[in-house]
Amino acid sequence: MPQGTQATKRQREEALNNYQLKGFVLKQVSQDSKDELAGVLEGLAAEVTADDKVAVDKIDRTKGTKGAPLLQWKGGTVFKRGATRDMNLESCLPEGRSKGLLVSKVFKILFPLMT
Repeated sequence: MPQGTQATKRQREEALNNYQLKGFVLKQVSQDSKDELAGVLEGLAAEVTADDKVAVDKIDRTKGTKGAPLLQWKGGTVFKRGATRDMNLESCLPEGRSKGLLVSKVFKILFPLMT
């Protein structure tokens, strides 16, 4: 395996091992964004970027798995995110976890959001 590939694999594993689910924050995001998410049929995933900041993406699985920016939650306030490029995601189920996660090529970790 090429050295760059090994480093990338190691970084990905390290990011997944260090990931800590912020369940309370995600539950609050779900509650605070009910109105904004009414009628959204796509899957949703959230990335906790700080203790009081969460990015919510729509998940599109028509051609691979992609995340498209949808909402931003900051300290109880929900607003639309600016349009940026979709990111490619990979599904994974880390050892010792009961739920899958989505990981981007730059090791952003998103958790499926239940609304």
